[in-house]
Amino acid sequence: MWIIGAVSVITVSGAVIAIKDRRRQKGDSIECLFGEEQKPNFDILENRELRTVPVANIIGSIGRCFDFDSSFSLKKHLPLERFSEIKRIMKKSQPLPPVTLYRVNNKYYVMDGHHRVSAAKFLCHDEIIANVINIEMKR
Repeated sequence: MWIIGAVSVITVSGAVIAIKDRRRQKGDSIECLFGEEQKPNFDILENRELRTVPVANIIGSIGRCFDFDSSFSLKKHLPLERFSEIKRIMKKSQPLPPVTLYRVNNKYYVMDGHHRVSAAKFLCHDEIIANVINIEMKR
């Protein structure tokens, strides 16, 4: 891990896998798989597979890192209508489309379905149905 000012850069085998803003404040953001200025550089190891994923293993995002806090709750600048509707649907056990996740070293990052993941965590669900894309970061 490198520390540059208020930013931590986390690497695995020389590849940047996450950029964290270390300025601690209430409602820190979730982990970002790619920085805003960084071009994604990875290999897809397997095609998408539909499966259940432990909600606790979903730790970050691709593209929406600063919209959700570290517990995956929506930040104040976002409207609650979509989250509330998804939460209502989940409480009734009605089907929702699977989320899309990137998997790196058994950690998952949301590509599509941020509100569904947020609602699942809020409702203390153990698992969520996801299209999982296994990737390996290039050096």
